[in-house]
Amino acid sequence: MTGRTHIIDTNLPGAAACGAAVALYLTARVPAAMGLAAAGAAALAAVLLHLPRGASGACGGATSAAARAGALSAALAFGLLVGAGVRLGVWVGEERTHLPVASTAVRVAEGTIRGRPRADRGGWSTTMEIDLVETASGEYGAHIEAPVYGLQRRPAPGRRIRVEGRLTPGDHGHYLVADSAVERGWAGSLARIADASTGLLARKVERAMSALGPAAWLSRALLLGRTDGAPAYAEDVFRRSGTAHILALSGMHLGILIALSVMLLAPFMGRRRALFAALGFVGVYLGVVGFRASLARASLMFALGTAAVALGRRPDPMRILAVSFIALAVAAPSSIDGLSFQLSFAALAGILIVGRRLDRRLQPVLPAVLRRPLAASVGAQLATLPLLLAAFGVARPVGVIATLVMAPLAVLFVWVSVGAIAAVLSGGDLIADAASALLAALEQALLATGEYFSRAPGLYADAEWAPVAGALVVAIGAAGLRLDAAPTGGAPTSGAAPGGAAPAAASEDPDAVWGPL
Repeated sequence: MTGRTHIIDTNLPGAAACGAAVALYLTARVPAAMGLAAAGAAALAAVLLHLPRGASGACGGATSAAARAGALSAALAFGLLVGAGVRLGVWVGEERTHLPVASTAVRVAEGTIRGRPRADRGGWSTTMEIDLVETASGEYGAHIEAPVYGLQRRPAPGRRIRVEGRLTPGDHGHYLVADSAVERGWAGSLARIADASTGLLARKVERAMSALGPAAWLSRALLLGRTDGAPAYAEDVFRRSGTAHILALSGMHLGILIALSVMLLAPFMGRRRALFAALGFVGVYLGVVGFRASLARASLMFALGTAAVALGRRPDPMRILAVSFIALAVAAPSSIDGLSFQLSFAALAGILIVGRRLDRRLQPVLPAVLRRPLAASVGAQLATLPLLLAAFGVARPVGVIATLVMAPLAVLFVWVSVGAIAAVLSGGDLIADAASALLAALEQALLATGEYFSRAPGLYADAEWAPVAGALVVAIGAAGLRLDAAPTGGAPTSGAAPGGAAPAAASEDPDAVWGPL
């Protein structure tokens, strides 16, 4: 027997995640119900069409196929229920939002800082949970979460704050523009401890970055996800070249930092222990930069993969991605409609589904050093195309090629930035000066390359077609996802490892099959 045929070896998490994605998409876009129902039917058909042939005769094969069909259909139905339940949770949360007066009448809002503060051109911005509003006629209890802009002092998560300003309705809820603000103390001791531990480190890193010269803005963007201080020209270059994702914190950035930490720690404690130490680093890093959907996805996948290694199992990126999708959708239902959440999962799913198959097709033509990045870039671009068209009405196909050139430069920039920051913190001024000069050269190389690719035309489309395109992507993804068992002892398929890191070489040693190196 060359492969396992037990039901437990099927990709049940993949079927469940596919069902959840269809349900979430269907319930959010009712006018496109017919097209999305077709996508759900295609997902079910994919489950049935990808059943493995029986290996023990016609009767035994039929029995195995029927059992497998039942298990996969049950997993798909479970995913549909999870997706519908998550959407119901979002609706319930929206109905709980309580603002007893017209937003235009609000002059003062009081509540608790919940989001990680970010610097922008008008001061500091963050997310605030408002529980009290004041108008000309008096004070009223409220229950609303809104972004607040224009704070002149850096707010700390967990602090009570009273803001005088304008509460304005927007496309995605209300937002508050502050004229002045007064802090009212801590809302809880845990919030104070969390901010004291991560805020101190964040401030030290930010001060060290300020010593990196003109390229400091790019270090802040690639390491902290902050684009304040970024030249408008630079942001426009990345956007028009289809490489804006390089500036947004994602699994790629986390994978780079994990790779660096494992490389430095592995010689002293071995790769297995270094992986678990990297988990602690990931927790601290998330505390510094705040919650980001893409980083939460990458961190959860890395944690699940490391747990698989601890149990002596070879991590399966597609199954881990499916479990992470369901877990984050249930844990943070309000994030499912965020573009960063959708792009993060769509991009990695495209890499694992489309990219791996394209990689095999190109194997006789291109060497691995060119083939794998190209296949991954094409897979990610195809999977995120409908989302980009729906959000912006334009996509940049040239980003497939531009990413191949600019991503390695960005990786090198991150590594040099980490070394430069360490040199500044340790007092190595000579090393810091040399690193700053190298960073400036890398910044100019990135901008020059982006400017060259930005001359390519974009792909424009009417946003009304985006739901139909999204349904097609779900159907194609479901049809391309193999839900049969991996052969026992077979070579693992190529592709990115969970969390956006590069795959490890095949080996029976758990230390060698997982991790970003």
